[in-house]
Amino acid sequence: MKPLDIENILREEVSPLVAFRCIAPPLPVDFTAPLCMFARVGGSSSSLVVDTHNVMCHVYGRTWAQATDNANILVGILKELQFSSPRISRIDFQTLPYNNLDPRHVEQPRVSFTAQITARSERKDG
Repeated sequence: MKPLDIENILREEVSPLVAFRCIAPPLPVDFTAPLCMFARVGGSSSSLVVDTHNVMCHVYGRTWAQATDNANILVGILKELQFSSPRISRIDFQTLPYNNLDPRHVEQPRVSFTAQITARSERKDG
């Protein structure tokens, strides 16, 4: 069993529900806000078939207000996703959205939060 590509699963499941682009790393050098990037920053395996992924969500906006609003929308969507996704069974938030200036893109407002996402592993061949 291998861990899911949680970044792409989140991108696939969240993108149809929001009015901004969602991506998995890497962040493009030239990008246009609004944009959300899901980045797995660690995790653990609690059994042969269950993994917990630590995911950092970075939400970029044209303004701080837009970045904050979109991050709050995203938190609400993720809260609901644990009940509607066939692959995700639980989402816990380590932080709620907070201003988090990106040192490589200081002109671009960024709001971030961290979530622990529990999901079933998948077979190595699929």
